[in-house]
Amino acid sequence: MRKIFILSLMVLVISAVGFAQDLDTESFVDQLDSGGANQRGCNADQGPSGSYDGDWCYEILTDGTAGLSGADVNYGNTFSGQYSQPSEIESPVIDVTVGTNYNPDRTWLIPAIAANTRPGATSPNYAVIVGDDGGFNVLGFGEWDDKNYEVKVDVFLPDHTSALNNAGNEFVRIGLAIRCQQDIVDDTNEEIMVEGPGFISRQYGCYALLYDSSEGAVRPTKVLENLPSPEPYDDLRDLSLTNAGDATVPVVEFLGSPIAVSEGWHTLGIKASGTDITFTVDSTTVEVSDDAIPEGKAALFYRTSSSGTANETYDHGAKFDYIRSNPAPTPTPVPTPTPLYASPETWGLYE
Repeated sequence: MRKIFILSLMVLVISAVGFAQDLDTESFVDQLDSGGANQRGCNADQGPSGSYDGDWCYEILTDGTAGLSGADVNYGNTFSGQYSQPSEIESPVIDVTVGTNYNPDRTWLIPAIAANTRPGATSPNYAVIVGDDGGFNVLGFGEWDDKNYEVKVDVFLPDHTSALNNAGNEFVRIGLAIRCQQDIVDDTNEEIMVEGPGFISRQYGCYALLYDSSEGAVRPTKVLENLPSPEPYDDLRDLSLTNAGDATVPVVEFLGSPIAVSEGWHTLGIKASGTDITFTVDSTTVEVSDDAIPEGKAALFYRTSSSGTANETYDHGAKFDYIRSNPAPTPTPVPTPTPLYASPETWGLYE
């Protein structure tokens, strides 16, 4: 089944002006070594005049940024410029071990968490925050036609199983996605996307590792394709992941059993090589074969269920660290075998 997946009054723009890295051929590592001006994603109002609260983002090039090596990387957000903070940066790099950082889209402080001590992370105190004020945000990279590549990222997964309920109106959803498909309406240009104020974007599917903090588990999923109809629509805000908008149209298809995790830092990875999709959560691997989504960008995403000060206890954004991306092998086509015997159509030749 197919389902509308609308990012309400915002544009799914996970590219940037100018050159973007080709995940099929180029590798990069981003250790997110420092904070301050070394942000990822957008800051302030980069949208055209009249756009919705500046919720528009199309230009950040992190060439030469501390912690980044390999290919140049253009990061872009779907949501920027809410102005909750005087000098807002939509996806800042912060020291997560101190409790003096404000949520980029909120007026409250982000509680301190433990440093990332997973193997390979060289800046354990620093992470990029992806969040939104009661909504959905993506920090994306790559090109729309990227097919065979692998992305891994360390992420802090909070445990809200004793306080929240994903069948109610309190949950936080965090994840990694690949092959995020291009907006089926906006096909004007691969690297420069310009639409009018209030443009509504329909996301068109991806493969994802999706964590729900009220469940305490990571699920390998396929976010389903969508059609451009007005409703029902969804951006992972639904009370139940298995039913989006109504009981008959799912927003995701689960591709494996939920993988239970404890609160703390974990490594998520997804590799796509042709129809072979491999999901990894720490040392657990799930392999599937699926041909529904052949290409697209990569993204780190965050969804909180609602806005308001009541969410101050859990709405603190997603913390990502040590992003690495590498090309994956292009599958070799399997040749069609030569039949051992003549087909029935040619039997007459032997009579």
